[in-house]
Amino acid sequence: MIHLRPFTPEDIEQVWSLVQRTIGVSYQPDYSPEVIRFFQDYHPREKILDDAENGYIVVAERDGIIVGTGTLREAHIRRVFIEPDCQGQGIGRTIAAHLEERAIQANITKVDLSGALGSRAFWESIGYTVRREVFRSINDGPVIHYYEMARTLAP
Repeated sequence: MIHLRPFTPEDIEQVWSLVQRTIGVSYQPDYSPEVIRFFQDYHPREKILDDAENGYIVVAERDGIIVGTGTLREAHIRRVFIEPDCQGQGIGRTIAAHLEERAIQANITKVDLSGALGSRAFWESIGYTVRREVFRSINDGPVIHYYEMARTLAP
């Protein structure tokens, strides 16, 4: 049974570790080690805590262990990560629906996100559309490839 609850600062190590682990495992089929490292570095503890202070972070727990997380900051959904062994069990859908409901409560009518290559099918399956395909070089080195996606919310 999955239980959603708001993030607390005491969750920082579990959430950061979940994000790092999920990127390291789930991004392997699509990205080089340099790009994976870039994505891991893009989600430091400080950014997570800043999002908690200036936005909203939810965690999904099973048996007291955090197995998923997601963030809503203004109209942006970010950092939706599910423990690799728990993917495909509906946790991501539950978190996305929860974040969308929070957005609706805040009178936000459209949300957007940046989706990694391997997550495109998931986001499209719950109603998101690709606004733009992005290819961005990291310091004149490896290229990051991802999707800017959006969804209009119905109250």
